[in-house]
Formats: sequence, C-alpha cells, structure tokens
Amino acid sequence: MPGAEMSALAIGMMALATYATRILGAWLVATNQVPDSVRRLLDHLATCTLAAFVVPVVLAGDVALAVGVSAATVAMLIRRSSLLAMAVAVSATALVRLL
Repeated sequence: MPGAEMSALAIGMMALATYATRILGAWLVATNQVPDSVRRLLDHLATCTLAAFVVPVVLAGDVALAVGVSAATVAMLIRRSSLLAMAVAVSATALVRLL
C-alpha cells in the first residue's frame, strides 16, 4: 500500500477507535453504576488510543513527529487544552517537515 493510503487507513482506524471508546464510555456511564476508577480510565481511553498509534512512529525515528509530540506535551502541560495541543503538534510537525 502506498504511503497516502496507509496514512488514510491509520487515520480512519484512529477515528473509529476514538469514536467507539467515547460511545461505549457514554453508554456504560448512562446504563450502569461505574466505579470511579473505571470512569477515570474511560476519560483517558481516547488519548491512550492516540498514543498507541503515535509512539511506535516516533520510536521508529520520525524526527518531525517527535518534535510535534514534544511541542504538544509542553502545550498540554501549560494550557491543559487537548485541542490546542493537537494544533501545536500539527504545526510543529509541519514546520519541521517544511524545513
């Protein structure tokens, strides 16, 4: 599979996994008495899914993505905003790839 198709497949799988965890989490909370520990886990499941896709690529040596992840981490620590962290990650990764 060419790179663009693999990227599209990976993005689609991430979107599906994220959507499924959100829907499953909302359904579990709405229908059952969920312990607080499980509720906290469900709150972070989408982030864990994203990390599961990103970390292997970073460890494989993608410098631009490593810079983007690092920038997102700093943004998240400072502002505690997932949307801002994603925007920073995309921008930093694109900038490094542009250079």
